[in-house]
Amino acid sequence: MDTSFETFLSALARAGFKPDEIAGVMMETYQGVGPDFAPVEFVRRLEEWCRQHDVVLIFDEVQAGFRRTGKFWAFDHYGVTTTEEALLEGLGVLAESVDANP
Repeated sequence: MDTSFETFLSALARAGFKPDEIAGVMMETYQGVGPDFAPVEFVRRLEEWCRQHDVVLIFDEVQAGFRRTGKFWAFDHYGVTTTEEALLEGLGVLAESVDANP
Protein backbone atom coordinates (compact mmCIF):
# COMPACT_ATOMS: atom_id res chain seq x y z
CA MET A 1 0.00 0.00 0.00
CA ASP A 2 1.33 3.44 -0.93
CA THR A 3 1.44 5.63 2.18
CA SER A 4 3.26 8.56 0.59
CA PHE A 5 1.99 12.10 0.93
CA GLU A 6 1.50 12.19 -2.84
CA THR A 7 -1.29 9.64 -2.37
CA PHE A 8 -3.13 12.17 -0.19
CA LEU A 9 -2.69 14.89 -2.81
CA SER A 10 -3.81 12.53 -5.59
CA ALA A 11 -6.94 11.56 -3.64
CA LEU A 12 -7.85 15.23 -3.23
CA ALA A 13 -7.32 15.85 -6.95
CA ARG A 14 -9.39 12.80 -7.96
CA ALA A 15 -12.22 13.99 -5.72
CA GLY A 16 -12.01 17.46 -7.26
CA PHE A 17 -11.09 19.24 -4.01
CA LYS A 18 -8.91 22.33 -4.00
CA PRO A 19 -7.04 23.33 -0.82
CA ASP A 20 -9.17 26.46 -0.36
CA GLU A 21 -12.29 24.23 -0.19
CA ILE A 22 -11.00 22.19 2.76
CA ALA A 23 -11.62 23.36 6.33
CA GLY A 24 -9.82 20.54 8.11
CA VAL A 25 -8.13 17.18 7.95
CA MET A 26 -8.56 14.58 10.68
CA MET A 27 -6.31 11.55 11.00
CA GLU A 28 -5.20 8.87 13.40
CA THR A 29 -1.43 8.69 13.70
CA TYR A 30 -1.70 5.23 15.23
CA GLN A 31 -3.73 2.25 14.10
CA GLY A 32 -4.09 -0.18 17.00
CA VAL A 33 -4.78 -3.21 14.81
CA GLY A 34 -1.11 -3.66 13.83
CA PRO A 35 -0.03 -1.68 15.74
CA ASP A 36 0.95 0.68 12.94
CA PHE A 37 2.11 4.28 13.07
CA ALA A 38 1.63 6.71 10.19
CA PRO A 39 4.90 7.39 8.33
CA VAL A 40 6.86 10.29 9.85
CA GLU A 41 7.39 12.03 6.51
CA PHE A 42 3.65 11.85 5.74
CA VAL A 43 2.63 13.48 9.02
CA ARG A 44 5.25 16.21 8.75
CA ARG A 45 4.33 17.01 5.15
CA LEU A 46 0.63 16.99 6.05
CA GLU A 47 1.27 19.51 8.85
CA GLU A 48 3.24 21.70 6.44
CA TRP A 49 0.51 21.47 3.79
CA CYS A 50 -2.21 22.33 6.31
CA ARG A 51 -0.28 25.38 7.54
CA GLN A 52 0.42 26.50 3.98
CA HIS A 53 -3.27 26.26 3.02
CA ASP A 54 -4.79 27.46 6.31
CA VAL A 55 -6.38 24.06 6.97
CA VAL A 56 -6.93 22.77 10.52
CA LEU A 57 -5.16 19.47 11.19
CA ILE A 58 -6.80 17.30 13.85
CA PHE A 59 -5.20 14.20 15.33
CA ASP A 60 -7.62 11.62 16.70
CA GLU A 61 -5.98 10.36 19.91
CA VAL A 62 -8.73 8.03 21.16
CA GLN A 63 -6.63 4.86 20.86
CA ALA A 64 -3.17 6.37 21.29
CA GLY A 65 -3.42 9.30 23.71
CA PHE A 66 -2.46 9.41 27.38
CA ARG A 67 0.95 7.72 26.91
CA ARG A 68 -0.36 4.56 25.28
CA THR A 69 2.43 4.90 22.68
CA GLY A 70 5.15 6.06 25.08
CA LYS A 71 4.49 9.77 24.58
CA PHE A 72 1.56 11.69 26.03
CA TRP A 73 0.06 12.15 22.55
CA ALA A 74 0.88 9.84 19.63
CA PHE A 75 1.47 12.86 17.39
CA ASP A 76 4.37 13.81 19.70
CA HIS A 77 6.41 11.12 17.92
CA TYR A 78 6.41 13.24 14.76
CA GLY A 79 7.86 16.54 15.93
CA VAL A 80 4.75 18.45 14.92
CA THR A 81 3.26 21.09 17.18
CA THR A 82 -0.23 21.85 18.37
CA THR A 83 -1.71 25.07 19.66
CA GLU A 84 -5.19 23.87 20.47
CA GLU A 85 -6.69 20.89 22.23
CA ALA A 86 -10.14 19.49 21.66
CA LEU A 87 -11.63 17.10 24.18
CA LEU A 88 -15.21 16.05 23.66
CA GLU A 89 -15.86 13.92 26.71
CA GLY A 90 -19.56 13.52 26.09
CA LEU A 91 -18.88 11.83 22.76
CA GLY A 92 -15.88 9.86 23.98
CA VAL A 93 -13.68 11.62 21.45
CA LEU A 94 -10.23 13.00 22.14
CA ALA A 95 -8.42 14.96 19.45
CA GLU A 96 -5.61 17.47 19.05
CA SER A 97 -5.69 20.12 16.37
CA VAL A 98 -2.82 21.99 14.80
CA ASP A 99 -3.68 25.64 14.23
CA ALA A 100 -2.76 26.63 10.69
CA ASN A 101 -1.85 30.12 11.86
CA PRO A 102 -0.02 29.87 15.19
